[in-house]
Amino acid sequence: MKSVVLFQRDRENKFTRKVGSTWLMFSLTTCFISGMIIEGGQDVNAATGQSVSVDNSSLGQTLESGVNGTASWSFDSETGTLTFGAGQLSEPIYRMSGITSDSITKIVFSNGISFPYDSNNLMANLHNLTSISGLNQVDISNTRVMWAMFLGDSKLTDLSGVENWDMSNIVDIGGFFQGTGIQNIDLSKWNTSNMTSMWGAFAHTNVRTLTSIQNWDVSKVQVMDHMFDGTADLLNIDLSNWKIQSVHVMNDLFANSGVKQIDGLNNWNVSTVTNANELFLNTYNLSSLDIHSWNLDNATTNGLFTNIGNGDTFILNVGANRFSNSFNDMGPYVLQAVDTSIGGTIADPKGQYFSGTSLQKRYDDGFNSEEVYVFSNIVVFKATATSSLKTEAQKIKQSIINDNTLSDSDKNNQEKA
Repeated sequence: MKSVVLFQRDRENKFTRKVGSTWLMFSLTTCFISGMIIEGGQDVNAATGQSVSVDNSSLGQTLESGVNGTASWSFDSETGTLTFGAGQLSEPIYRMSGITSDSITKIVFSNGISFPYDSNNLMANLHNLTSISGLNQVDISNTRVMWAMFLGDSKLTDLSGVENWDMSNIVDIGGFFQGTGIQNIDLSKWNTSNMTSMWGAFAHTNVRTLTSIQNWDVSKVQVMDHMFDGTADLLNIDLSNWKIQSVHVMNDLFANSGVKQIDGLNNWNVSTVTNANELFLNTYNLSSLDIHSWNLDNATTNGLFTNIGNGDTFILNVGANRFSNSFNDMGPYVLQAVDTSIGGTIADPKGQYFSGTSLQKRYDDGFNSEEVYVFSNIVVFKATATSSLKTEAQKIKQSIINDNTLSDSDKNNQEKA
């Protein structure tokens, strides 16, 4: 690394050195360079954005500096702090030359910083980033696209300032928080009325509560696949006020989530949806699901209910849909329809028993009516050392044997279970 001899120290801990007719100024914490400097016999123009190294070894500091767009930056390798001056960024930080992205632990935005029209990946892939200062000062008035803004910043747990951003012009927040370490964030002030894409916005985060998004305007959103995918710590979510009449793609929306209760889904108009594949994939903690008003006749529904339910008792209320390939991979469940014509209730359904495969055949054969099913896992009953559950398991097995709608293979599979 080249050494720079510094002269003339002032009372603000700034140093100047004269190169030709140009005075260069250096700070102990920042390094903003103008004009031309000579380093190792080569001309280096700071206006090009090329980074410049300054070795202040006697001060215990090594500074890198450069320009991203029109914003000057300096990097203190000792503290891992990246500081931006005023101006507009033009490229993702992890792509900036002169800095290894994994060495950045803190970002500081000065007053006057702004983001570009296309800000996708702007602060993504900074795997050791733990804090960002000055987010409340960022100007996003010219920004439209923000997908993957903080994607993969797994150590980032605090995004204070983002909650006050004016999002009224933003159209895409896909993957915005994906893979970050955030647990709680209040986004109730966000104006989402012009957004068309929210794919993976909260996917694989540590978020625990999202009560602040229940009143979001999602009327223009067309894509929301994987939005809550992998949110293992999210237990409850209320989406009662969401109007999703423009959504086409919502596959894996709640896949692999730890959510126990989802409120308001039955209010959704899903008639425009074309892809609902694996929508509830691996939602093992769900205790009930009411979507009896849904019309998914225009959508693919492969694996819609794969591994759904808490493995004990699960209540599913579905509407008149064709449900193509939706029930086949439901796991070792016995499903019993609630037959109200003979006094069936949730506690005592009284209706017909189904395996996932035979239930899918029911819909493939043309069944198209609203129905409520209670799911009971035979394996759970057998593993529970109580006489009452053993007796109940035996009753269910006998009902399966006597059920003429089940194939012999289905009956054998249930007996083996």
